[in-house]
Amino acid sequence: MKASSILALLSLGLPALAASIPHYLEDPQNFYVSGVVKEAGKDDEFIPSRPAASNDVTFSWCSDYNQNATCSQMKLKHSWCYDLGALDPVITKQLEGVGASNGRCMMFRNNECKGEHTAMFVGEHLWTRFLCPMSHVKWHKQAASVRCCAGNPADPWCDKKIRSPEGCVAPP
Repeated sequence: MKASSILALLSLGLPALAASIPHYLEDPQNFYVSGVVKEAGKDDEFIPSRPAASNDVTFSWCSDYNQNATCSQMKLKHSWCYDLGALDPVITKQLEGVGASNGRCMMFRNNECKGEHTAMFVGEHLWTRFLCPMSHVKWHKQAASVRCCAGNPADPWCDKKIRSPEGCVAPP
């Protein structure tokens, strides 16, 4: 086969391949989950901007940092907001450890991912008191909601409306 015929075949196949790759919105809809963890929208409603399950972020938490029996984890949808009480009612009173894998997360002081927030965090078993060491917010007792974004930490945050947190430094 000549090189020109191979190039012709590639030129026909590459645009079709590129078109089949899903594109995600840079500024996603503000999906919010309250009460019971469930998908937003109606049961019969198709949400085209929802990433595939392989893009879910694993959010982990411990109510007591030193006791593994108090730890749990759950896969959260890219850019959706979850009230912590919907994930585990215990962690609304005491949340000492958090983690994020397959993406990064940010905790908020108020429900619906509003108000003051931590720095973006990545990694396993991070002590919540060190997420924002200079903040007046006691994150281990006052965190109310969480949003996670799929991808690596160098990617832009999935909600462009978020401003840099005060009193926070990203964990090492």
